[in-house]
Amino acid sequence: MQAFGYLALLLVGGAVAAVTFDRGVATAVSMIRVVATLDVGAIPVGEVVVLVAFFVSFAVATHSLDRLVVGGIRAVLAGRD
Repeated sequence: MQAFGYLALLLVGGAVAAVTFDRGVATAVSMIRVVATLDVGAIPVGEVVVLVAFFVSFAVATHSLDRLVVGGIRAVLAGRD
């Protein structure tokens, strides 16, 4: 039953990460200039939200994929006994 939850999180997290990837990377690159000049007023709040959404969804997708792979390996090894 947990596998279905992890699969759903993998699909949703992966889809959100795929949609926000381009804008997230562009925002990360533009943030280098903002941090280098210490211009706090130039921080685009909407773009930072997209950047955070990308990283959170990517983390959720990779964690879910890890749990599915490790769980699958454990199931295979448990069946050998």
